[in-house]
Amino acid sequence: MLRTRWQKVLIDLWRNRARTLIVALAIAVGVYSVGVILDIRDMLVREYAYDQTGALPASAIIRTAPFDDELADRVGEIPGVAAAEGRHLVRTRVPGDGGPSSTPRDLVLVAIPDFETIQVDAIHPLAGQWPPGRREVILERLTLDFLDAGIGDEIRIELDDGSIKALTVVGEAHDPQKMTPDVSDEGHGYVTPETMDLLGLGENYHEMRISVSEQTRNKEHILGVVDTVEEHLERTGRELYSRTVITDTLAGPFIDTIVLILTT
Repeated sequence: MLRTRWQKVLIDLWRNRARTLIVALAIAVGVYSVGVILDIRDMLVREYAYDQTGALPASAIIRTAPFDDELADRVGEIPGVAAAEGRHLVRTRVPGDGGPSSTPRDLVLVAIPDFETIQVDAIHPLAGQWPPGRREVILERLTLDFLDAGIGDEIRIELDDGSIKALTVVGEAHDPQKMTPDVSDEGHGYVTPETMDLLGLGENYHEMRISVSEQTRNKEHILGVVDTVEEHLERTGRELYSRTVITDTLAGPFIDTIVLILTT
């Protein structure tokens, strides 16, 4: 036999069975929701870390007078430098098609020395041709929608001098270092140095991107390596324009904020 107090509990629960059921469901949903949110948080952290590991992010970017692959190879041999590669970035404009809803879009073209052996700031092929050929471009996956373009399409770009050039979209890639165009308001495309030269923009690079071999998030250590690299560049007679030291990814602060909100 149940004690009197337990009999009363059961009677009260039965008399208020609708309310009891609602409370039980609320507790179940609450527990389930907490579990789902914590799983999402862990998955977000895990996948982001995996994505960035394959990105081979640069520790510093040095902007200098034009240089070639040979100089980048010599910089890569400097003690403390794990890898060094050149990049040539050009900001272009994709004009609208003249329709009522067409809007010109910014497109940053990036010349990569060798798509098969990227050592710094890697991008990953998703679809289409790899690497691009002459007068061909691979677009970042989110840039395809941004430009309303697809693989096989020809896009027109406007350069600073007002000239219009045409490039064929031959592939799609993922760049872990780039923000969505909805945030940055610009897309990214990747070409060979030869294509950049055919556009009349020169085949040489203007950015030296380096990754350090250790203490990759230690700003003082990175600055020390950058100083050594810049001394080497100055000995070649090149003028130095600016430097950027990178100790965190571009999306890192956003991911930290999202994780904090989910945890709370």
